[in-house]
Amino acid sequence: GESAGGIGVWPHLDWLAQRYPRATVVGAPIAGFYFYAHPYTGPGHTASHLADFREAAWPGHYALWQSFVDESCAAAFPTAPWRCLLSNSSWPYVSSRAFVSEAQSDKVVLTAHDWVPASQDPDWSPHVLR
Repeated sequence: GESAGGIGVWPHLDWLAQRYPRATVVGAPIAGFYFYAHPYTGPGHTASHLADFREAAWPGHYALWQSFVDESCAAAFPTAPWRCLLSNSSWPYVSSRAFVSEAQSDKVVLTAHDWVPASQDPDWSPHVLR
């Protein structure tokens, strides 16, 4: 999976391995190792029409989406299973192997979830992105 699809890899890896025990299950999330957002609110900050990735929003996402999460992770967070929606909490509890591909500076994460102005990186300027 890529981005949102990469996020969806984590809760399904061990479930898939248990469902097909004779198969070799390896996840390959691309840009799916997500974490809580801490939006920049200073001069020139952006905003987002994407899902709110701030920590306080995740219990609501979990309820609204009727989310499926990794069972081992949910057992580790019995009063807050919503934490298992993002890999920064769930990956320690996933026993299946995964090959993670993640940019150190993901433009979507920085500008859409963390509201960092695109002007902060000259490689994001409109003439370069065309």
